[in-house]
Amino acid sequence: MLLTMPSEQRDALTVAVVGLGKIGLPLAAQFAGKGTSVIGCDVLADVVATINAGHSHIHEEPGLEEAVAAAVAAGRLRATVDTTAAVTAADVVVVIVPLMVDARRAIDFSILDSATNA
Repeated sequence: MLLTMPSEQRDALTVAVVGLGKIGLPLAAQFAGKGTSVIGCDVLADVVATINAGHSHIHEEPGLEEAVAAAVAAGRLRATVDTTAAVTAADVVVVIVPLMVDARRAIDFSILDSATNA
């Protein structure tokens, strides 16, 4: 729905994307490419630094490096390890973190719990 909003409404929003992995970073870049201000959150400081330098740490996604570079250069994408501040500043929050499953097929929600408690 966000990507289909009229541009004047979409451009006024700030979106926090929590989890900048294989799904989160492309989603953040897509939102930013459509004119939305995006604050990406990740627990890994090196991932945050790479994105803020205008680069992608995900190399197998065609066009992502260019999309991140363009979004950062335009001031529409920035990354942080401070999830609490990002969520506080956002109008919309998207959480995309992994759920781990053990050998007994029990789901470990600790990463999701950590992301949503920040």
